[in-house]
Amino acid sequence: VPFADAVVRNPSHASLAAVAKHLNVHRQTPNNWCRKERYLRAEELLVWCRLLLVATLLELTTRTLDSLALELDYASATSLRNQLKSYTGMTATQIRAAGLAAVIDAFRGRIAQRRAGFSGIADPPADPSVIPIRLPSAG
Repeated sequence: VPFADAVVRNPSHASLAAVAKHLNVHRQTPNNWCRKERYLRAEELLVWCRLLLVATLLELTTRTLDSLALELDYASATSLRNQLKSYTGMTATQIRAAGLAAVIDAFRGRIAQRRAGFSGIADPPADPSVIPIRLPSAG
């Protein structure tokens, strides 16, 4: 998958503009690909690619989340920690123990939601006392 490859090969420069430049396409092209395939938004796919890389490094190395956040150009280890938790429902310690497969399962679950028509924002509930959930946005 060229998109994921571009993210993994340039993890510290992972923006849609950088990915499009690496792929030698217009910056809107990844968005168009994702929309055409009824896939995740390109921004969300970018986040998932980075989190899959983080999960791989957590599983295969003893590196700290702080060092990974620094190398992958996150604003802070806390921002990476929060992103891991909001996208996967797991902490770095849980991911290190469960391995990449657990994050892949969460990713596949999100793809299944999207393909079933769930964009990330719940439909208004029938019961007005219920607060709709909002999945994390990319970024």
